[in-house]
Amino acid sequence: MEFIELDGDFTTERALVYKEKLNDLARKYSNLTIDARKVSATDIVGVNALATTQKIITDKGGSMIVKLNKNSELQRLLHITKFTAIIWLQL
Repeated sequence: MEFIELDGDFTTERALVYKEKLNDLARKYSNLTIDARKVSATDIVGVNALATTQKIITDKGGSMIVKLNKNSELQRLLHITKFTAIIWLQL
């Protein structure tokens, strides 16, 4: 299982950079763990980065785990957007 740690800002510009890295990893590996416990700020672009990575992984039969801090901004956004139904979270 491949592992990547996200930290700091996970909003628009930086989230797009992470999205490219995450999608590259998803194309290369079938299983991916993303540790987002050090993410301090996020927005819908960050959520989209995780959602597109999840789609790439599941389309090839793999799995993705996202580690989050309970009640974090990212966890709340994933819940509001209903992505918690498709992304396996580890709190």
